[in-house]
Amino acid sequence: MKRNHFLVLVGLALCALFGYWLGHATRPENFQLQGKLTFDPTQVPSADYDTGDYIVRWRTENGGQLTVEAKDRPGIVLWQTIPGEAFVMAAQANETVTENRGMFQFQDRWQVVCSDQTVDSFQQSEYGLIQIKGLLDCSDNSTFTYDVYFGKAPSSNAGITVDINNKSNRVFLTYASSPNEHFFGFGEQFTYFDMKGKKVPIWVSEQGVGRGEQPLTFFADLTNGGAGGSAFTSYAPMPFYLTNKMRGISRLSCDSNHACYSVFDLRKPDRVQIEVWSSELQMNIMNGSSPQEIIHQNLFAPVYGTTLPVLPEWVFSKAIVGMQGGTDKVHKTYAKLKERNTPITAFWLQDWVGQRVTSFGKQLWWNWEVDYDRYPGWEQLVSELNKDGVNVMVYISPYLADIGNLKPNVRRNLFQEAKEKGYLVKNSVGEPYLVQNTDFYFGMVNLFDSNARHWYKNVIEEQVIGVGAKGWMADFGEGLPFDTAVGFYTGAEFHNDYPLFWAMLNREIVYETDKDIVFFNRAASTISPHYAPLFWEGDQLVDWSAEDGIKSAVTG
Repeated sequence: MKRNHFLVLVGLALCALFGYWLGHATRPENFQLQGKLTFDPTQVPSADYDTGDYIVRWRTENGGQLTVEAKDRPGIVLWQTIPGEAFVMAAQANETVTENRGMFQFQDRWQVVCSDQTVDSFQQSEYGLIQIKGLLDCSDNSTFTYDVYFGKAPSSNAGITVDINNKSNRVFLTYASSPNEHFFGFGEQFTYFDMKGKKVPIWVSEQGVGRGEQPLTFFADLTNGGAGGSAFTSYAPMPFYLTNKMRGISRLSCDSNHACYSVFDLRKPDRVQIEVWSSELQMNIMNGSSPQEIIHQNLFAPVYGTTLPVLPEWVFSKAIVGMQGGTDKVHKTYAKLKERNTPITAFWLQDWVGQRVTSFGKQLWWNWEVDYDRYPGWEQLVSELNKDGVNVMVYISPYLADIGNLKPNVRRNLFQEAKEKGYLVKNSVGEPYLVQNTDFYFGMVNLFDSNARHWYKNVIEEQVIGVGAKGWMADFGEGLPFDTAVGFYTGAEFHNDYPLFWAMLNREIVYETDKDIVFFNRAASTISPHYAPLFWEGDQLVDWSAEDGIKSAVTG
């Protein structure tokens, strides 16, 4: 009898688990949004609109369809909607976002869905801008008004802006693809090269440990709250792609030109659906006859300038040796390398600030100053290496840990300085937002505050360049909390922009001090390559796995 009771309880538990899984799996948020397109052909008849370099064609046949073509490539479709189907949709939604050590988990719940679209009018301004106005019918019997604008973008490509004029916080843009169209790009992606058939989120985060390689990912998730990652977790995802049809989009952004959370859904063979967590969507339609031409247009938009950062010659000349261990170990290692006539251009000494022991292992003191206990005679070490033409590189980040009385030889507590000056990113009640990393907490310098930026630039110039470093890894940048307060905005709007501002700050230091300095980032946003000359690709596993090993590094 007891055995029967036990089996009944197990059966009920399994049914409950299955019911929970089924309820989650069948939520509408897990599927592409679709709706019908309606219009009055007497009010919006078929027409062609000239925007200068582009032609926007509206055809009422087959339920209505928009097409964008470039004048210099007649007959080549750059962008096109699906006949008879809504191309603009919206929703009101509530999200739940959890974060642990730079990894983010997203759950979305659509409250009101507006999927049926009417097209009411086309208007063209004297400057060539085309405006489409209409309504979206919603699941609660309300209607949202919307505007779609087509025109020439600052990058000399065609620009599209979608603006939902009500209380929506999700915008969807759907357009046509084909089964044999293959999608490449989306920034630094480690698992897949062709994203056709995938759903690709754009949110800067930690890369993850394992990223699908089992059982490592399972145990990383179990013990570190989702730290295993997935096929799409990346330090440097970007809302840019090109296809084998020589089509592409770039500069996807939300209201106020922020790079908010977005998703590219390429799972259906005949369409692309972009979702942004905002009430406005902006993007450019790329035009080019080759991958090189499209990439060049993406990199060298006039609004961002026509030059990329140049590396100093010493970076290319010989080996850069990364090592840790202190002054004596550097001397011994260098002596052995000289015995073998090894050409060395620099030592990268990541532990220059000293090490602390945590539950994760050995980590750095996140307080950016020389630790003279670990590196006694630092200045002499730098001078001796420099005499042989060998530079010294170090490691920094925009994260500051409150070391308090934990570190015996501290001279300057940067966390405390930043806190007193109000230069740390704040939470919703105006206090410094403290983020946990293993056994300690840290604050993030508010890189969007000009005063904080100026202060931190001086810190780096004094504490890093001032002690002889000719370069550094400018690490992190992916951890700005979703719910932080950044001036009038939130981490939801500015998260993906934080690594860009970090790269910009480091580039400004190089321009203002010494053009012979080099730095490299790990996290990146869309236009980070305009400021960072090098990127660290992450911390792959030392195996051959495609998920997180050397194969993933090649793909990335």
